[in-house]
Amino acid sequence: MRAKVRQGKNAQIAGYYRRITERSYHTLWVSCAELSLQ
Repeated sequence: MRAKVRQGKNAQIAGYYRRITERSYHTLWVSCAELSLQ
């Protein structure tokens, strides 16, 4: 039971980090596209 709770928390944290990295990659790509358009 306890291990299951810890595993769920780890999955939540992993999903959170994945969302952050995806968003940062997106903003990086957008900024690069804007620079190339100038």
